[in-house]
Amino acid sequence: MAAASLAHHMISRERLAAGIATQALDGLYGNIRQIELAPRAESSHLIAILEVLARVQGALGDGLLQLLHLNSMTLALGATVLVISGRLDDQISAALLQLKRSGHAVVFLLVQPVWDVANLPGIPGIPIHRVSSVHDLVGVS
Repeated sequence: MAAASLAHHMISRERLAAGIATQALDGLYGNIRQIELAPRAESSHLIAILEVLARVQGALGDGLLQLLHLNSMTLALGATVLVISGRLDDQISAALLQLKRSGHAVVFLLVQPVWDVANLPGIPGIPIHRVSSVHDLVGVS
C-alpha cells in the first residue's frame, strides 16, 4: 500500500519519475523474482508499477540487500532512493549509508503495524519514516 500510494503521488501529483525494484513472491509466476521498472513519469508507467505491486508479496531473506547493492552501481548520480521495508537492521543501515556516500538522496520507510521506537537505530543523514497505516504517509512526500 505504501509503495502504491507514493508512486501515485510522485507520478500523478508531483509529475516526477518513479521506478520500482523488488525481489518478491510473484503471484503471476508463483516464485520469487526480481522485478525492476526504470523510473519514468508517464501515467502508463504508474499503471505498470501498480500492476507489479498488486501481484507481489514480500519475501523473507536478503533480497533487499542484494537489490540495494546491484542498483547502487546503475543509479544515476543524485537519484533519490526510497527504500520500503518491514525491518531495519545493521546490514540494511550499512547499505543505505553506502548509497548516501555514493551521492544519492536516501529515505527509508519502515512499514510495521507496531514498532518500538526506543529499539530502532537512527541512520545519520537518512530520514526514517515509520508507517503503520496509509494515514502516516501524509508527511512523507
